[in-house]
Amino acid sequence: MPPELSFVNSGQTIRFHATDAGMQLRDSQKAIGIDGDHITYVCDLNDAPVEAETITLADTVLLPGFVNAHCHLDLSHMKDQFSYNGSFSGWIQEVMAQRLTPDADAMRSAAQALIQSGVTSVNDHVGAWSDLSSITDLPLRYRFFVEVSGVTPETAATRLQMAQDLAIQLQREGKMATATPHSSYSLHAATRDSMIGNATTTLSIHYAESAEEKDYFVTGAGKMADFLHDLGAPQGKPTAMPFPKSFLAVHCNTVTDDDIQRLKTSGATVVHCPRSHRYFNHPPFPLQKLRDAGIPIQIGTDSLASCPNMDFLEELRAMREEFPFLTATEILKMASGNCQAGGAAFAPGQFADIVGLPMQDDILQGPVTFSMIGGKRVI
Repeated sequence: MPPELSFVNSGQTIRFHATDAGMQLRDSQKAIGIDGDHITYVCDLNDAPVEAETITLADTVLLPGFVNAHCHLDLSHMKDQFSYNGSFSGWIQEVMAQRLTPDADAMRSAAQALIQSGVTSVNDHVGAWSDLSSITDLPLRYRFFVEVSGVTPETAATRLQMAQDLAIQLQREGKMATATPHSSYSLHAATRDSMIGNATTTLSIHYAESAEEKDYFVTGAGKMADFLHDLGAPQGKPTAMPFPKSFLAVHCNTVTDDDIQRLKTSGATVVHCPRSHRYFNHPPFPLQKLRDAGIPIQIGTDSLASCPNMDFLEELRAMREEFPFLTATEILKMASGNCQAGGAAFAPGQFADIVGLPMQDDILQGPVTFSMIGGKRVI
């Protein structure tokens, strides 16, 4: 019997008979009730309200909507603009030279590509100068992280104020937004540590991304050190970054055993971006060590400056290629923010963010055949 999705007049009821590689109900007919943008109940099909009309999606697997845990939509105009020459700090300089001129059409196209590949929520890192009006009307559930960088006290203070102003503006527009340090190394230590100490919401910070960054913190020398010193950073080894509570630690390619213990203690979630990682040929991502420590892992695309497209299913397949021992179930859980509610696929009180994929041997092949964000169908 194929899965079915049914809509009823009194709210909506999505009815299905499906498996999802172990993530949700298996071999049982159930119904999900939706009121507005939230799920109100999950029950046996026979207990659900009488349907008004039925849309049947044959052989479809229903999953919680995908969460792109790390993205830079305002860098979308940089697609194919330059190639990586082996110097991470050199690549950053190229990005800095073009970052102040984002392209609205490129941003919108990238956001639409995320929607078409099943993403319902995105953690979007943005510059404090970014005009986001080309994407904020799209149905994606955004969480904007307005980056703060600046290695001198004066630059850091100016950019912090700019970031806070944009975050407040976005909040007034009904969006989730917060100012966050860009990384452990690119913000003056006093400003960085003050932001971390005063944080009342989740921060998202690039951490231990490259070998150059590691050299900088271990020796105070190397290409990253030279780059930052040219910008005005003090000479010598930088001070280590304190970990915020429950933050998103993005990349973590060169973390030490001590870092992993601190990540665990802080309640951090680590975000891995497989195709961006491949582009830079970063040191191997320590997936197993992080998993052994019980640290949650989520998946992001990073930006079009280091990723070929915003197809999230391609990102999931790249994760499997990098770590072939992972099951589809494990990857899909990472892709849905670890199901966002104690591991439950669907539960009352959750946002009605749902994606459908063809039921087939390789579920990660897609394509996305159904997507709903906040109770509204977008595919």
